Amino acid sequence: MAWLLIPTAITLSACTGADAELEGRPETALPTPTPTTTFTDLDGFAEEYTSAAERLADSLPAGRDFPATPPGEWEAEGNFEEGTGEVAAALQWRCEWLSAYVIAAESARPDDAEVALDQLAEWGNLREVRDHSDGETRTMWLERVVETARSGDDSALRAIQAECLPQPK
Repeated sequence: MAWLLIPTAITLSACTGADAELEGRPETALPTPTPTTTFTDLDGFAEEYTSAAERLADSLPAGRDFPATPPGEWEAEGNFEEGTGEVAAALQWRCEWLSAYVIAAESARPDDAEVALDQLAEWGNLREVRDHSDGETRTMWLERVVETARSGDDSALRAIQAECLPQPK
């Protein structure tokens, strides 16, 4: 398969030429992407988080809310790739449902535990996750965490939940 890429690379490199060769030629009909800013500051990151948290708030477990600010410690002068705030909200959403599962499982409430697993199965379908991850990662989450918990081994789920930051009181 790799051998097929070599002729393509050679062809593409042969098609690029000096600017002098391009003068006088008509513009291509294909759109050329323009450079965009792909990073934001802490305020932009926090705004993304807040917007995503507002979108996801109605789908949290009963009685749960998103923290007002992104959980964790973040560098005030940091640069954040656009979408990082959305991912932070999606991870918090996941933590809330992981906690709901653990509480239900430890309280011998299998119906509530099943509802939590159903929600966790949908995590990869959230726009905030889907737009910032690949299909293989989402499939592994479903197979190795959610479906494994459904089959009786919730150790991976509990290990991930143990990494969740507690909400400020």
